[in-house]
Amino acid sequence: MQISGTTAMRIVSELSGIIQQKVNLMDENGIIIASTDEARIGTCHRGSQKILTEHLEKLIIYKDEERDGVRKGVNLPIEVNDRYIGVVGITGEYDEVAKYGHIIKKMTEILILDYERNEHRRMERTARSRFVREWVMNGVSPTDRAFPEQASAFGIDYKIPRRMIVFSESMAPLTDQEENLMHLEWLERTITRVLSREKEHLLFNNGKKYVLLIPEKTDEQIRTLCDSLQRAVCPEGNSMLFIGADSRTADIYSMKEAYLRADKAWYFATQTKTADPVFYGDLKLELLIHEIPAHLRKEYMEKMFAGYDEKEIRELCGLLGVLYECNGSIQKACDRLFLHKNTLQYKLNKIAEKTGVNPRTMPGAALFYLATEFLKMEQEDSL
Repeated sequence: MQISGTTAMRIVSELSGIIQQKVNLMDENGIIIASTDEARIGTCHRGSQKILTEHLEKLIIYKDEERDGVRKGVNLPIEVNDRYIGVVGITGEYDEVAKYGHIIKKMTEILILDYERNEHRRMERTARSRFVREWVMNGVSPTDRAFPEQASAFGIDYKIPRRMIVFSESMAPLTDQEENLMHLEWLERTITRVLSREKEHLLFNNGKKYVLLIPEKTDEQIRTLCDSLQRAVCPEGNSMLFIGADSRTADIYSMKEAYLRADKAWYFATQTKTADPVFYGDLKLELLIHEIPAHLRKEYMEKMFAGYDEKEIRELCGLLGVLYECNGSIQKACDRLFLHKNTLQYKLNKIAEKTGVNPRTMPGAALFYLATEFLKMEQEDSL
């Protein structure tokens, strides 16, 4: 058994916080793999090497020896299953640190076993999630004889019909990397806690999105589950989950198609900024828009906005998007845009003059609505 670097750092952090002393943790070769003094990580610890090679019960060093990098303190072997797997060292005056010796040794051994068990479980969960992701994203063939055995090895009942849900958090990643990592860990724990009541559910992460497979439920039951997720993840209402769901159950061979449908519903949820789950079966025009290839969308935009630069197109589509969200009401759009009524009408007239399409007529509104949606898709693809 080897001590992982992650486990070692967690142990050193916890122990130093408890005893308020400097702590080092060495591996089976006497190399410092975690320390309260980061400069010492990766260096050789002579005292621990002596403990490991001579199988000593402890080693006390009474003074610093700068030449060999030795620091005064108490060093004790870490013993698991009657085998030395490393050494824990407490730096400081003997009288101050000796009292912690055997307590720290025992705590270290317990923490290692606990963390390594958790790490093993985490690795198993990761492998299971990777298997489910492969199944969903690439599909499975009826001739694939290995799939049933692999699914059974991961404890997955692949014969259960399931509903597909795709969701993501609206909040942008935090700029501080450590804070962002802590938030993602909290988010995953919270989601897992809510889903713990859902038997036979499968969950994996696909970039910024989560993909959830749950045994067959009605749309109303899915809404209830999504509401629980919303309340748990966004208790203060300062963010939300964007959720898309397929409208039918999928079997072992149709998971890929189910994912694509749920993903389209999720995309529409991100565009409408709704906290309610969007079901694929409720989509109409949105489906048509989503199916148009990128090169055709680009060609359409170039024809609609000939003579406009990219900045002007974004501003124009932003203005028209607000107008259409207000169902064509000039006054409501002006309130949203902080514009005078005459100013907005002037801008709309200039658009009609330059493009040859009046954005306030039904045919013109349809054409410009497509353009605003295409621009949103382009911006989403670039993220």
